[in-house]
Amino acid sequence: MTKNLEYDIHPATSADVRLVQAMAQICADGRIRAYGIKPGGPDYVLGVEKQLSEDGLEELRYQVRQSVDNPEHSRVWLAESRADRHLAGLCIVQAVTVDSDSHIYFDRIFVDRTDEGHGIASAFIDRVIDFADGRTIEGDVVAGNDRALGLYMRRGFKEAGRTEPVPGFETELERIRIVRQGEGKAV
Repeated sequence: MTKNLEYDIHPATSADVRLVQAMAQICADGRIRAYGIKPGGPDYVLGVEKQLSEDGLEELRYQVRQSVDNPEHSRVWLAESRADRHLAGLCIVQAVTVDSDSHIYFDRIFVDRTDEGHGIASAFIDRVIDFADGRTIEGDVVAGNDRALGLYMRRGFKEAGRTEPVPGFETELERIRIVRQGEGKAV
């Protein structure tokens, strides 16, 4: 488990709904930095403008509420600076069952630019591995985001091909599917 003395990393609580605007901004800024997207393109519209829209904020509120109400199926972890309590990052995962096979899906992990390099992403991944409790973990990384891909690889993830665009959410970004095989434990 990663130890981090500068940040508290904790599951979101119902009180954390107040941080949704800050969460959305971290996600939007992270997408711009990590993916190199520019205003006007489909990735900017879907990944930045939608994230900051009322629909995007409501989706984050819903994910926080789900994490609080159903912590065995959904988790939102937040990283807050111990020095000034500002929101430094967030991680969202979901337990998914397909044909009686349960696995964990990484929805998103983003760290604020000013807080990068302090082990927050590593600490989030450690939390996800613990939460998975032996189940397979999967997600995707935008091709070219070598820093994120390297972090996942160091934590036991493997590349598993490219992901297909989600209907209605087509973008110009190529995504690499990543998987960390579990030990076959069920929910």
